[in-house]
Amino acid sequence: MKNPEKKIMFEKNKYVGKWKCQIDEWNVDFVEIYEKISVADTNKGAKRENKKQVALIRRMREDARDKLAEIQSDKGERWESLKDEMESILS
Repeated sequence: MKNPEKKIMFEKNKYVGKWKCQIDEWNVDFVEIYEKISVADTNKGAKRENKKQVALIRRMREDARDKLAEIQSDKGERWESLKDEMESILS
């Protein structure tokens, strides 16, 4: 691409799409783990561990959504620093 602004927008949109897919995967994980918690015969240790996983996935999902909203509303000036922030939040 010859236009640097278009290239930045392309990269940003690609990056946002990648993380939207990751959030969708976390939503599926969240549902699967939540269903395990709901099963009556699950032992207490497993329930506790599953609840920890749900809390972790929920936090990561919320942090990712917030950061993606920032990235999407950015006009390009802070794109690289926001991307770095996203990576550090989720690593």
